[in-house]
Amino acid sequence: MSSAPPAGVSASRRSRRGGTGGRLAVQSREFRPLLAVIADVTAAGELARELSGSGIEVAAGPEGLLRAAALPEAEIVLSAIVGAAGSCRRSKPPGPAR
Repeated sequence: MSSAPPAGVSASRRSRRGGTGGRLAVQSREFRPLLAVIADVTAAGELARELSGSGIEVAAGPEGLLRAAALPEAEIVLSAIVGAAGSCRRSKPPGPAR
């Protein structure tokens, strides 16, 4: 096994009680990824404050997941997102009529 830090950390979510990313912050400090991604865009600022000075970047939402997956350091990308959050469908605007 390599001792290099993992390239990313899976998304966290807000709990029903409104928790933010405390658990993700703890895991990030332990495992030292390059990037921590949180699903809740509104909680990204708080996570960034919690990880301030750690050298760990923070991203949020679907764009954050794409950013993590596109990291050159990411050799394997595994997604385990429950429910509708895992089926991010984006519809393209219709093209010109032919």
